[in-house]
Amino acid sequence: MSLLRKFVYRLPLIRGILKRLTALEVRNTEQKASIGNLTAPDSELQTRISDLETRLRVVETSISTLRALVLWGRTIDLVKMGDLKIFMYTDDLGYRTVPEPMRHYRLSPEDLHSSAKHVEPDHPPMPVTGPMDLLIQHYWQHNIDFVFVDVGCQYGTSAFRVARFIQSYGRDNQVICFEPGIAGWLVAHNVALNGLQDQVTFEPMAIGHISLPQLIFGEVGHSENNRIVNRDLSNEAFSSVVPTVSIDDYIRQKKNLRAPDP
Repeated sequence: MSLLRKFVYRLPLIRGILKRLTALEVRNTEQKASIGNLTAPDSELQTRISDLETRLRVVETSISTLRALVLWGRTIDLVKMGDLKIFMYTDDLGYRTVPEPMRHYRLSPEDLHSSAKHVEPDHPPMPVTGPMDLLIQHYWQHNIDFVFVDVGCQYGTSAFRVARFIQSYGRDNQVICFEPGIAGWLVAHNVALNGLQDQVTFEPMAIGHISLPQLIFGEVGHSENNRIVNRDLSNEAFSSVVPTVSIDDYIRQKKNLRAPDP
């Protein structure tokens, strides 16, 4: 991808960052002015001054971070979650919930084997750990064919876990995951990194009630909340146009998918 195209892709995000950056700088100036007006020596005012200085440091750190995003783009880390390896943006809420030992994973020659597009025949079945596993087993026991669809898969972790569960029982049910937001830029890499190309289909589009391009919007650092509904202009950091398809239209377009019974 050319540098020009990458820059064009980042324009909506950069506009949102600049908007937030301007707001932070205004807030920074206002809080400095507030500190300048507090000249009384009493202890209450000194406490307020200390509190404002602490808040200023937080704001200044945020400004520095946002400036770096504008100049250099977002940083990415590789996270190891069990047998899954996931690329994630480091300024994202999802990444901040990842324990430190799982971060900064470095690939090794052994990862070539785990990313190969096959499963060992003696791979033990994964344990049933939740309602979704029980539902999948119910379908198998009653010979009900199905495709697993993850709408808004973010980085793909939930869809990949289901794919691994299906694989471990020697089944070949397909997994389709949709993600039109910023995290979706990394999903195709995560599919390949985990060797799931033959089982997981990634679609960089939104699911909606009509099959027309729509606006997606969200806030910086919250890829889990990139959305085409419930718009909040007061907090919006970016917006862009994404392809959108209804589930019915998608099934009709994919001849290898069985349409649901009426």
